[in-house]
Amino acid sequence: MFEATPIEAIILEDVKQKTGLVFRRLGGIPTLEKAVADAVLPILTEWPSKLTDRDNYRGGVYHRFLTPHAYPFLDQIVSWWTSEQQEINLGLLTQTLALIVRCSDAERIWKLCGELPRRQFHYMLLSKLATCPEVGHEVKDALIVGLETEKLEAGNLSYIAQVNDPRIRRWFEGQVDSPDPNIRLVAKRVAAKSKKWPKGAEYAGQPPDRSEEIFSTEVGLEDLRHLFARLAKGIRPQSPRSDQDGPVSSFSGTQSMDPSSHLKCRWIFDRPLVPFRRHRYCRSGSHEARTGRIDRDSSPVTTTLPLLLHGKSCAPAGRFLRV
Repeated sequence: MFEATPIEAIILEDVKQKTGLVFRRLGGIPTLEKAVADAVLPILTEWPSKLTDRDNYRGGVYHRFLTPHAYPFLDQIVSWWTSEQQEINLGLLTQTLALIVRCSDAERIWKLCGELPRRQFHYMLLSKLATCPEVGHEVKDALIVGLETEKLEAGNLSYIAQVNDPRIRRWFEGQVDSPDPNIRLVAKRVAAKSKKWPKGAEYAGQPPDRSEEIFSTEVGLEDLRHLFARLAKGIRPQSPRSDQDGPVSSFSGTQSMDPSSHLKCRWIFDRPLVPFRRHRYCRSGSHEARTGRIDRDSSPVTTTLPLLLHGKSCAPAGRFLRV
């Protein structure tokens, strides 16, 4: 296990002397916990001014303020944000502002955005300010200008795509065939959001309760036939007859790229299959699965098809396979 560096040890000893709390590393202080944040953050505010020639350690201190519980220190964070020179540290502070800023602060922060050189995560902060009535219209205008005049990376495009504005939505919908893969990826996701779900289907931002999962894997579309053949020998999932299919035939599950780093699952379930609703096709003594169409072009990466399985009795829905 890594030991604290000499400078870290001095900071941690200061925290220990003033709070009685002991931590092994500066990065291990769990300021996402409110009690810890309330005790430790007031002490850490004293340290950046003592670390003027230590960029990495200032960044380590700033990172502890990347928590919703840092709002009481907004004025101090804004002061750091206006005076800090190191690019990565400025990005950390911009992320913190985007996390904690409230609409009561929006006019002040928006004014500074226009006065100061642009920082990393600029569009993340603007997407937050765009939700505030006091400055929302001006911020949205600035986002439109950014879309039309700058070559933005996927991360910035994704922040802008979160803003609820018909002009922004139309811009992305007009880019679904863009030659730029970054723009095309985000544009397809925005365009998909504007489409109505099939009758009887609903969107869930989180996957089902995996405590009842009985099988999980990810395979390419070309391998689905072999996968189902293998499953048929074990749990024997059955699809309902077409006359029983109903609205569930239009439900789908996809994966799309999360620009923050990884893949993000999207799960769409037919209402009868939402946990705590009973499955009307349960059969005593058998396992049954219902599934529907896979959107083959919804993602350039892979496709996830959730199958929901039920046991021998008509228990509440919730057991599923993920493939």
